[in-house]
Amino acid sequence: MTNTINQHKSLTIKVNNDTYIKSYLLLWRGYLELTNSDIDVLIEFITIFNQLKLTNSNEDLCFIEVFNRDNRKFVMTKLNMSEYSFNNIFMRLKKKVIIQKTKYGYRLNSKVLPVDSITFNFKQEIV
Repeated sequence: MTNTINQHKSLTIKVNNDTYIKSYLLLWRGYLELTNSDIDVLIEFITIFNQLKLTNSNEDLCFIEVFNRDNRKFVMTKLNMSEYSFNNIFMRLKKKVIIQKTKYGYRLNSKVLPVDSITFNFKQEIV
């Protein structure tokens, strides 16, 4: 027979615009097994996506632009990464299904696209 502990706790984390994306990704770090480098690359891709979304409501078209050659090179340069290191991170994010292949190219998993509010539910079973 198992018992479940039922307690509800709420935690509000206030962040500013400059740290919002990083703070959001840090919440997912353990679950998605993100490294610091994964987070750095994702911050750049999400920032590019958010900028594109301001002028284009079609997500598929935005993601085509996010992952084009010029933007990949921009991310590598901004983060001072070698092409080898960047490609390893890109492949790791694909294996984790954080970057997903589509018929149009690539897109980010919706889990890593920041939202205003997120709820995590933890369930512990006592045996």
